[in-house]
Amino acid sequence: MAGGLVTGLRLVGHTLLWLGRARMFTPVGLAITAIAAGAYLIVRYWTPISAFFQARWAGVKQAFSGGMADVGALILNWSPVGLFYKAFAGVMGYFHVELPAHFTDAGCQLIEGLVNGIKSRLTAAKETIVHFGDSVSGWFKETLGIHSPSTVFAGLGDNIVQGAVLGIYPHHARVSPRRGRPDAADATALPACAPLA
Repeated sequence: MAGGLVTGLRLVGHTLLWLGRARMFTPVGLAITAIAAGAYLIVRYWTPISAFFQARWAGVKQAFSGGMADVGALILNWSPVGLFYKAFAGVMGYFHVELPAHFTDAGCQLIEGLVNGIKSRLTAAKETIVHFGDSVSGWFKETLGIHSPSTVFAGLGDNIVQGAVLGIYPHHARVSPRRGRPDAADATALPACAPLA
């Protein structure tokens, strides 16, 4: 009888085992299996997983302590473009081409290179403009026969005064008889000027 009981229990155990395996292949069984396998992998690899998330959390804390620019850099580095850049930088490393670690670092280096390039050529640009100004002024002096700018400006001043005299002289006859007799018409007259030397 003991042999029959053991055989019966063994048969029941095998049946339950087969039923369990059959149930495991249903959608619910597969979901439970996946959760159990995930839990097992998390427990087994907890040290590298926790190190990864601690590094990510440190980056988030640093970004928020640095202001909006650092938050933007964090978001850009974890965007699809930033992640593609990280993968591309890794591939280029196989060809011994070094790229910055993050997408935002590449942008910073690009702008710094542009600024340094402009600064290095700024002196050359200034020298070119000064040379151009000297060339133009030399051409004007040579073409117009100018040896002293003060002489040219003195001549211009003389021409301005002569033009004013020519403009006033035809009206001199109308203004002369009224000199010394202020009336309402003179209220709009210009103030007297000091005589020219």
